[in-house]
Amino acid sequence: QAVRPICRFGRTVIFPPTLRRKLKQLRSERVRRSERGAVLVFSGLFLTLAITAGALVVDLGNARQITRQSQAAADAAVLAGAQRILVDPLDWSEVVLKVKTYAEYNFDITAASWLGCRDPDAITQLGSSVYYPDYLAHDNQCISTDDYTNPTTLRVKIPTVSVSTAFAGIMGQNTLPITRVASAKITTGKQTKCVICLLADTGTAFDMGGSGSVFKVTYVGSSTADSSIKVNSSSGASLSLKGAGVNVLAADVELVGGYSTSGAGAAVIPTPTTGSSKVSDPLVLLPVPSLPAVPVPGSNTCTGGSGSFTYGVNGASVSSSGSSTCTIVPGLYTDIDMSGSNATLIFTPGIYVIKGRVDMSGSSTKIIGNQALLYFACSGFPTACSKGQNGASLSMSGSGSDIDITPPTSGPYQGLSIFYDRNNDSGLSLNGAGSGGFTGTIYAKSAAMSIQGASTSTATQLNSMIVVNSLKIQGANSQFKIAYDKTQNAPVASSVNLSG
Repeated sequence: QAVRPICRFGRTVIFPPTLRRKLKQLRSERVRRSERGAVLVFSGLFLTLAITAGALVVDLGNARQITRQSQAAADAAVLAGAQRILVDPLDWSEVVLKVKTYAEYNFDITAASWLGCRDPDAITQLGSSVYYPDYLAHDNQCISTDDYTNPTTLRVKIPTVSVSTAFAGIMGQNTLPITRVASAKITTGKQTKCVICLLADTGTAFDMGGSGSVFKVTYVGSSTADSSIKVNSSSGASLSLKGAGVNVLAADVELVGGYSTSGAGAAVIPTPTTGSSKVSDPLVLLPVPSLPAVPVPGSNTCTGGSGSFTYGVNGASVSSSGSSTCTIVPGLYTDIDMSGSNATLIFTPGIYVIKGRVDMSGSSTKIIGNQALLYFACSGFPTACSKGQNGASLSMSGSGSDIDITPPTSGPYQGLSIFYDRNNDSGLSLNGAGSGGFTGTIYAKSAAMSIQGASTSTATQLNSMIVVNSLKIQGANSQFKIAYDKTQNAPVASSVNLSG
């Protein structure tokens, strides 16, 4: 076999064919090894980039979720503060308290977080008359308004929260700053949509019977409302009066549906307006109370008669009877039994979450509460009631019984005395008395409320705004009076809206 010469470095080198094939194989193997090395390098780079991108997706997703929570907190805080602006007299310290309370409740923003907080865009958005109501007290410019005396806009910037990153630290980004802003437009005018707000969509929502009985809605001082009585039901008999001389007296009565009367002299004065638009839930922004602790043994006390307490993981229970006077502290409760006669139960200031029944079936029983809120939940609290579920309830049926209660004067539950879970459709019964000591808003969106009076010259009186599903009033020759004082009830502003 011929030998092929090769010219190399100017000289001819002759290799045998077998050696020549071997050299060619070696060169091919070197190329392949070089390519395998390049693939490994590129694979490592790609894997590193993929892991980094995935880590960023996780961190950014977490930041996005927290940003949504921050925005929700800003929205709730600014709406709560704007609602407080519409309450006379205007108290900026109370407005600030509302904002901070809602921010802490919804996003764990503590009071210390507001110290030194800055919102550089406030003056641009609100103009040269911008006012910072918390600046002097806490060097805080993150709560602002366009005017001190006649505000039309309230602005809230949630203090910046640094969110730790799980993976981005490998790129030098250990935290992500998050803050959100919300503004509310305030249109001055009537504060309250309705004094009696009945939210049932169908059926007879206002049902009154008993010959000679009178139901009257009045205003205290400068208090006013869009309507005294508002009924959402589209039924042809959304308001029904049965009995001779049964009268409803109010500044105005607005019905989505129609009304019916039976009995000589039965009338609504003035004549109701029919075909009006529905009213939305005026207290929809109220937050649900958080889960309180069970009172510790010994914190509740009784004197006289026979009274007792039991304590368990699901709450404390109370039995007050036999002319006893018992005093209880805020916390989580199951049942409160006042089925015995002449029992008195005193609620000290605070929030009471009740998962069972408050039973006032004993004669001459009395509840006294000073700045107390009674929240009626379901057995699974803090899980909300499911729609249509029967939860805790208040039932006062004993003759001569009474509830003398005043609501909290500050905080998110200012002016609110009774609050049912929004899906709790257990009844709310105030039958038997009520001489004018009950003050504060009654809010039981899904509940049927009943009031029964006695044939006496003393009117059954509630100093309340009432927001319930339906209302039934009974008692021949009875007098019923709702005396609405806006300074003693939950502030409701139908003219407050988010503005971006």
